[in-house]
Amino acid sequence: MSGTTAAGEKVTSLEGMIDAVEVSMDVYESELGELFNIANGGVVAGTDDGEESTMDISLATVQTTKVQLAQATSELIKGTVDNAVKNIAKLGQKMQGG
Repeated sequence: MSGTTAAGEKVTSLEGMIDAVEVSMDVYESELGELFNIANGGVVAGTDDGEESTMDISLATVQTTKVQLAQATSELIKGTVDNAVKNIAKLGQKMQGG
């Protein structure tokens, strides 16, 4: 659950962070699957006729870029969540006097 504190700081729940990581991984998995499909000459998503295709280098290049962007986004989100969890752990230690 997201909200705003009195000071205007953004508050995000742990569940929200987990959801963000899962969604980014789903996108990455989907894009990677489409790249394998193109590489194997399978049916290309978005074509109306469902024709088998040979590997098209331009399609493969575009899809590779999509995979790289999805991977970078996923890593950015995971890194942000990791930093948030580490900061929470540090605050917990401070509250316990350690």
